[in-house]
Amino acid sequence: MTLVAAYKVDDVPLLLGDFLITSGELSGTRKKIHFISPNFVVGWSGDLWAARPVLKALHDQFDNAHVQYGTLEKLLTQFPTEELGSLNVQIVGWVVDDEARCFLWRSDYPSELFYDNEYFIGSGGGSFKDMLTRRSYLVSADERSPSMSRCSCLEPQPPSTLFPWLHLRKSFVMR
Repeated sequence: MTLVAAYKVDDVPLLLGDFLITSGELSGTRKKIHFISPNFVVGWSGDLWAARPVLKALHDQFDNAHVQYGTLEKLLTQFPTEELGSLNVQIVGWVVDDEARCFLWRSDYPSELFYDNEYFIGSGGGSFKDMLTRRSYLVSADERSPSMSRCSCLEPQPPSTLFPWLHLRKSFVMR
């Protein structure tokens, strides 16, 4: 299952994605979320071999630059998708220029950059969107630990205090 989700939480743009690659006999981990510049972040779903040249072009053009919608749209809609052959990739992300805008680009329909409030791509995208819609991710009062109820946003808390079920491993932390 692949999931990359671009949506807002309390009017704050969020981009999240898994890092597992499974395709036939190929499996492993890959970073699917890329912080390209302070106002531009992308995530991808699809074929790894199709994602690589698109992500390289995005990094080459925009690494640490202030990205504007027009220049992003020009780069993606003019990307030479013929070099991808029959492989496909979808790119979603956020550009924060005069406002935060969520976008989707598809290599199988490369001539247009789509804008909407949110995008959920990958085989897990629909299920994740349904979960958000049903708000089934909320923790009931009985499931909360005592430490969760006394946390203050003014007091820094370690992740294990805020989320007792979360176990961080250095090998999973990726930039």
